[in-house]
Amino acid sequence: MGTGWAPENAFESFVRDLVNHFSGESEFALSHAWCGSDVKLMGFWDGDEADIVLWVPQKSLHVARRADHIRNKETVLAECHRLASLRLPGTQARFRLNARDVPGRRTSCT
Repeated sequence: MGTGWAPENAFESFVRDLVNHFSGESEFALSHAWCGSDVKLMGFWDGDEADIVLWVPQKSLHVARRADHIRNKETVLAECHRLASLRLPGTQARFRLNARDVPGRRTSCT
């Protein structure tokens, strides 16, 4: 058996904070009632590029139409890019949000 420890790097800190930003008691989550709390994230970073797959659920009670769902996704993506530019300067960040969503296919908002 072995154990280890290393200080958190900038990317690890960023992805942890990103999940908390969308699922916690953040100003973003509190001001967007449709933002669900069961956020999932998987990411890869090589120091220059970041590839992040993110799932941010939407509460159907607050999302009346598919157009609202799409607008909310655009809001989340814009926030992801804004935060990446602040927290990971010089890193090219690619985000895939709710990657199983297929344009034109009727899906649930939750």
